[in-house]
Amino acid sequence: MSAVDNVLERFLNQKPPIINESLIVRATTDIEKVASSMRRLAVSASEHDTPQGREQAAKALKKIKDARIVFSTCAGAGLGLVRKLEFGLVVVDEASQIVEPVALIPLVKGSERAILVGDQPASEVLNHDRSLFERLYLEADSPDVRKCMLDIQYRFNASLAAFPSKRFYEGRLRSGIDDSVRQIPPSAFPWPTKKVGRVFISCDTPESLGSSSKKNEGQVQLVKNIVRLLQAPPNSGPGAQKAPAVPKNSVSIALLTPYSRQSKELSNLNLVDCHAYTIDGVQGREFDIVIFSTVRCNEEGEIGFMDDERRLNVAWTRARYGRIVIGDRHTLEHHELWKDALQDCEEVVLPTD
Repeated sequence: MSAVDNVLERFLNQKPPIINESLIVRATTDIEKVASSMRRLAVSASEHDTPQGREQAAKALKKIKDARIVFSTCAGAGLGLVRKLEFGLVVVDEASQIVEPVALIPLVKGSERAILVGDQPASEVLNHDRSLFERLYLEADSPDVRKCMLDIQYRFNASLAAFPSKRFYEGRLRSGIDDSVRQIPPSAFPWPTKKVGRVFISCDTPESLGSSSKKNEGQVQLVKNIVRLLQAPPNSGPGAQKAPAVPKNSVSIALLTPYSRQSKELSNLNLVDCHAYTIDGVQGREFDIVIFSTVRCNEEGEIGFMDDERRLNVAWTRARYGRIVIGDRHTLEHHELWKDALQDCEEVVLPTD
């Protein structure tokens, strides 16, 4: 699902509805690229030369003009029928991830006001040119440009918020979620407690080198075992959780990794209700449980581009209930950033069959 469809889906899931669905349009020049669940709102913004095509375009243009809210990518705002329109207010989400020329496309369409929303400490994850968001946030000195930090988050409880707040947000990030609301769903996985969802699992299998990316087969198999435990009912032995098991499809699980090769290996597991992502491709998304395969395991303690606060920030802030980090402590703790991060986790050992 694209970033704009992800935002649209979350917008539509608000209860009670913010606005009648009939007043919302997802404008695109390629409907096939719109998420299937969002296509009922999709309107083709393509222009046509044939009489029939022009008639269809006229109807589409009217629908777009009649909408109160138009969802589009930044690039899409400069294509087809949409490029002819002006908007009084433009909201650019994930603005810290968009290079400046692309961010300007929707902003030069006669808008009276613009709101750029982004995560400055997690900006430039893609290592592109500086974003317009970051330039304005750090350098803007004008009464016409104001900045503020939304310092209350509603994704995870205070336990998961503590480290990101201290490390990345100068202690200013607060949780608007009561700990009792974000208790970990019961399962056979050995969480320290129902409220502690910060776990590290050791894996000393060496990484496999590739021409352009890396993988770690030992961590792949460990992920498979972890998912099996997360989707199994609690054990019936002494001290086991007594709550009933949560149905598999009610808990979303992300398999997160820095490396595209490892992401492909995780996808090939074909685990039910699990999806694999790279860090650079998961910005803006959230999941109930995140399993983070760090991949790196070598005698030299090299971790490459993982020694990056912005990437770690993204990885550490995707989970609603629990974050499970898999890695080699010897390799990771060569770096101050990761040594600090692992102190935020409680190490557990998986039960043997």
